[in-house]
Amino acid sequence: MNQHTTKYLSSLKIYSLLIIYSFSVLFFCTTSSPFYILNTWNDSNVFFTMGKSMMNGLVPYRDLFEQKGPLLFLINGIGYIISNTTYIGIYLLQCLSLSITLIFAYKLLCLYISKERAKLGTIILPLFIYYGTSYCGGGNTAEEYCLPFMMISLYYFMLYFKNTEDNKHKPLIMLIHGFNAACVFLIKFNLSAFWFGFGFIILIKLIAAKEFKNLFINVFYGLIGFSIPVIPFIIYFINANGLKDAISMYLLLNFKYAEDMSVSPNKFHFINIFFFTIGKIIVVHPFLVAAITISIISVSRDNNILSKYGQKAIILSVVIFYLAIYGSGHSSKYYIIPFSIFTIFGILYVIQKLDKVLPARPTSLLIIAIFIATVFSNYIFVYHSHLIRNGKRILAQYAFAEIINKEAKPTLLELTEPGATYSDGFLTAANLLPATKYFSTPNLPYEKFPYPLEAQLELIKNKKIKFVIVMEKLKRTKEEFNQPPMGNLPIHYEIQEALLNNYKPIQSIIQKNGAGEHIYTLYKLK
Repeated sequence: MNQHTTKYLSSLKIYSLLIIYSFSVLFFCTTSSPFYILNTWNDSNVFFTMGKSMMNGLVPYRDLFEQKGPLLFLINGIGYIISNTTYIGIYLLQCLSLSITLIFAYKLLCLYISKERAKLGTIILPLFIYYGTSYCGGGNTAEEYCLPFMMISLYYFMLYFKNTEDNKHKPLIMLIHGFNAACVFLIKFNLSAFWFGFGFIILIKLIAAKEFKNLFINVFYGLIGFSIPVIPFIIYFINANGLKDAISMYLLLNFKYAEDMSVSPNKFHFINIFFFTIGKIIVVHPFLVAAITISIISVSRDNNILSKYGQKAIILSVVIFYLAIYGSGHSSKYYIIPFSIFTIFGILYVIQKLDKVLPARPTSLLIIAIFIATVFSNYIFVYHSHLIRNGKRILAQYAFAEIINKEAKPTLLELTEPGATYSDGFLTAANLLPATKYFSTPNLPYEKFPYPLEAQLELIKNKKIKFVIVMEKLKRTKEEFNQPPMGNLPIHYEIQEALLNNYKPIQSIIQKNGAGEHIYTLYKLK
């Protein structure tokens, strides 16, 4: 056996172990796994419904409203093909995503430390990706599907900026960067800002070295790489007569929403948002913020890891990335997940500092300890203990699905409380397609985007839906009982009146979700 074959088999063994580790971690850390009955996170179910609809001939944006990218829907569509009414397919795709992320994290660490040390560092990374304060919904986020594309590019960026002797950049690697950036753009477009800082510094470096030919070739290859995943979607939407809707809903509406959040006549408004958001992130994610900050500082000051250009690229990339994600002032807990890949540098820093006290290779006991720490730091099984699979537990989603599917050609609409703007998995459990374009209510002000609530009112008032499910918090005061579960706007009262006039409650179930105990009521057309 020659040296090349031995090296290949050694790498294959390590990659296989990382894949097994990915499946093991996610078995407990995502409610998409077989350990849980169903992933009931509202965003996840919207993505799954979009993917399911896409596989059944409906066109995103034209036929169904959502603000995320088409590649995310395609990923969920593949998960739907694997399993129509469970999240087993999504679990497999999440494991694939994490496996790729870990393999390239390992390759990145191998640029600086031994393979055994790199293995140890790699299995620590999921602790930061799936930490409980950020990864609390249950999984299947847009952010986690972006991680493998980001980590692949981060590896190649480090490979380039580590080499201070060669100024030229390989065009084929730029093609890979373009492809990765496009895939992320098609999942959640603002996250493609990750590539801006690195790309700009590469541009500056090539100009400074007067490598103009190499610069233009790289730009060309980068555009080719970006076009590879984008063009098929453009063709798809053109053929479906939905390109205008896709641009309007995915790009223009998201830009307008961000602009509405950030624009103010107060000239200090943006500065206020900037510092308020930082403060909020620190309060919500103190451990992650500390880990990410230490990681970025450590890599940006170490000349043994990166050249001066590389250090500037890291800092610029992080700043642009932060502004792209948090610049509007709007934030959710999971927004910090993409930053978790930067903790690979903090892990590298700690391993290098502890080199003399660490064992020569990670022991089974150490791996198990890291695994347990990852699972317990995630604590999804605590948030969603009611979803852990056992023989006796039946979720409201499946109890209602059994009733709904007894009807010929059933249709279903879900109404939720303010803030819980999407479905909780009832369409998934019943394996139904949406009955309306606005099957979910986006987190947009009613006065600026009234269409979803107006569409829901029209369906209920005109008896176009056979079943309606209402989710609401358990009520304890007279004021709460007088308020419709959807909110207290005038249109919410209209929806409530139409619902009570045209539908009758047939079953109610009290059940926990990520926001506490709720009562789910199934209504049937009178």
